[in-house]
Amino acid sequence: MEELTGTWCHFCPGGIYYGDSLLHVYDNVFVVQIHTNDVLSYDEYVEGINLTSAPTANIGRNYLNLGVDHWFTNVQAEMQNNPKVSLSVENQFNPITRQFTSIITATVLENMSGSYCFSGILVEDAVTVSTLQYDQSNVYSGGTYRPMGAFEIRIEAILRKDVAPANP
Repeated sequence: MEELTGTWCHFCPGGIYYGDSLLHVYDNVFVVQIHTNDVLSYDEYVEGINLTSAPTANIGRNYLNLGVDHWFTNVQAEMQNNPKVSLSVENQFNPITRQFTSIITATVLENMSGSYCFSGILVEDAVTVSTLQYDQSNVYSGGTYRPMGAFEIRIEAILRKDVAPANP
């Protein structure tokens, strides 16, 4: 699943919540969060996935431009599709030279015609920013929307020791 997101997107915490929920329900779901309109944006990738608003997602490149309310249903539908190719991936990293190599082997499982290509994504996890310029509010903060994985709890309540969050 490729999800369009952004640092200053007020609804994007919903994408984080639903993406994380999918990861906890299904062993074989992989969520790629693609930033737009911020310093983490990779514009060429954003242009290639044809998503124009955040948070929306493409699932398996078969179910396109979906809002968060449609992610679970369409992930289930995508999992019913039989794969046409089996992939194996072998990664190697040399910590001295910091060179990363990925070897992808594809085994075609049924007759196919046409041109195909593979794309790879190198994932960087736990990216953090220590400056206050990245602190943000979201539409869920304050509990005016449905529960959203603790994003609905005001951050001020969490930071102050004398105020307990309403729904921890």
